[in-house]
This record gives sequence, C-alpha cells and structure tokens, in this order.
Amino acid sequence: MQTKESMAETHIRQAKRSHWVRLKRLTFSLLLLWVLVTFVAIYFSRDLAFSFLGWPFNYWMVAQGSLLVYLLITMVYAWLAGRLDRRYDVHEVTGE
Repeated sequence: MQTKESMAETHIRQAKRSHWVRLKRLTFSLLLLWVLVTFVAIYFSRDLAFSFLGWPFNYWMVAQGSLLVYLLITMVYAWLAGRLDRRYDVHEVTGE
C-alpha cells in the first residue's frame, strides 16, 4: 500500500511526464511548420514569378514572409509553452 507521500510523488512524476510529452509535441509541430516554410515554400516560390513593387513576388515571399512566419512561430511557442507550464504548475515564479 502506498503512503500519501509516495502517491503525491507518483502524481507529480506523472504530471511532469505529461507536461514533457506535450511540450515535445508542441516543439515538433512548430519545427515541422518551420521546415515547411523554409524549404517547401522556397521550393515552390519559383511558380510565383510576377512583379510586386518592382521586385519578383517570390523574392518578397521568401525574404519577408518567411521572417514574419518565424516571428509568429516564436510568439506562439512562448505563449503555448507558458500556458502549458502554468497548467502543470511548473512555471517560473517571478517577483520574489
């Protein structure tokens, strides 16, 4: 029979494991999005060969659009990881 302390430790261990699994899943998903934007969009950008403000549109899409997506990926990761940390009570305490 488990004591209350060992049951609490088991619960904490399971929560940390679940947190880590979800965080890895989030990281993998956003890395997959990064790969798609970096390689797939660039590969197919040759088909978008029309002029946009005096420059080829594929240049603008790759040079500017991908940077905006990278910024969005970073912001989404920070927001979702923070939310996940608070949900599993593993967030950093500030303002001590």
